[in-house]
This record gives sequence, structure tokens and C-alpha cells, in this order.
Amino acid sequence: KIKEQDIKALTFYSNRFTTGRRLSPIPQLSCIGSNCNPETFPTVVQCRNVGWDGQSVQWKCEGQLDDSVRFGETNVICEGYYNRDDPYVLVGS
Repeated sequence: KIKEQDIKALTFYSNRFTTGRRLSPIPQLSCIGSNCNPETFPTVVQCRNVGWDGQSVQWKCEGQLDDSVRFGETNVICEGYYNRDDPYVLVGS
């Protein structure tokens, strides 16, 4: 386990699943919305910890995207180690 605030960077892959302890593994990357296109979906996204707002880590995410595509809202969600509000998260989740 690791404190989420202490994570410097996370790398996500389109063909891999998360690690699960309390919850079932899910795809590391997903696109939600009507504009999702498998042709322009990134294969790798890296998110860096750029700060803490007192409640959650602020992430800046980058990936190789087609010129016609931009990230909309991005959410990084890690599985709490003991429960959903645990500041410690499962490595790989």
C-alpha cells in the first residue's frame, strides 16, 4: 500500500487491467461519452501528481493523441486499501 499523495506518477495502458483487492479489476483506461473512437484512443497515458488541494491529488495527464482529439475531463481513481476513504491505496489499482 502507498499513500496516494506520495505517488509521483502513474502510467496507464489501454490493454491492461487494474489490480484489485476489495474490488474487481477494471480496464486501466476507458473513454466515456458519445465521441469515443477506438481509432483515436490512446494506448498509453501518464498522469503526474501536480499537487494536493486538501482533499485529493491533482493529476495532469498526457498521452499521444491524434491531432483531432483532446482530453476532456480526466479522472484518476485509486482503490482505497481498507475502504474507499482510506488515504492509502492499493499499488496497481
